[in-house]
Amino acid sequence: MTEAALQAIGMSAGYHGVPAVSDIDLEVRSGEVVALLGANGAGKTTSIRAMAGQIGLLGGSVRMNGSDRPGPLFKRIRGGLGLLTESRCVFMGLTVRENLRLGRGPVDDALAHFPELDRRMDVRAGLLSGGEQQMLALARILAARPKVLMADELSLGLAPLIVRRLLDALTAAAADGAAVLIVEQQTRLALETAHRGYVLRRGKVALSGPTAELRAQSATVADLYL
Repeated sequence: MTEAALQAIGMSAGYHGVPAVSDIDLEVRSGEVVALLGANGAGKTTSIRAMAGQIGLLGGSVRMNGSDRPGPLFKRIRGGLGLLTESRCVFMGLTVRENLRLGRGPVDDALAHFPELDRRMDVRAGLLSGGEQQMLALARILAARPKVLMADELSLGLAPLIVRRLLDALTAAAADGAAVLIVEQQTRLALETAHRGYVLRRGKVALSGPTAELRAQSATVADLYL
């Protein structure tokens, strides 16, 4: 087995000194998609933010690409992290072309992932549909060929066809060697896409394993959401 590209070891994190997640052990290896699941308020977004370096740790550690001191968010981005937050990660007043030029990868590479953006290159991002905005944000990230990619609530408010396109792009990134961690409210879809999963309940890992095993324990997973 290769070393994990992303690893949380006994991670605790929260806000104003109060932990929202505690003792989280989680890892994502290169070439796999891992789903982080749980009800609203279970600590999924806090976990993503802590692993990305957006918020500080209250305990434990995070390793990324072999480093146990990956630094703040901007250093992790430079070191190969791609982060798609739950809010639209686009500059609304800039055109699609300008948004893509601000990325760390070639514009043509971005368009190769979502060629439908090509005809929208001179349209301001704020005039795009929600699905197009999410494709734009993900295309910009994927063009940089991140080693680790985290996506928080990718499908929020989007049509199923668009969600499938986005998830397929993440699966392709993993097949190309990226370590992909997704937070997703649509449990069935997440378990169909990911190789492994972790289910959080009240800020702790309550269940984890290969997604085939989690699907077989659907009643248990459902109970953890209630």
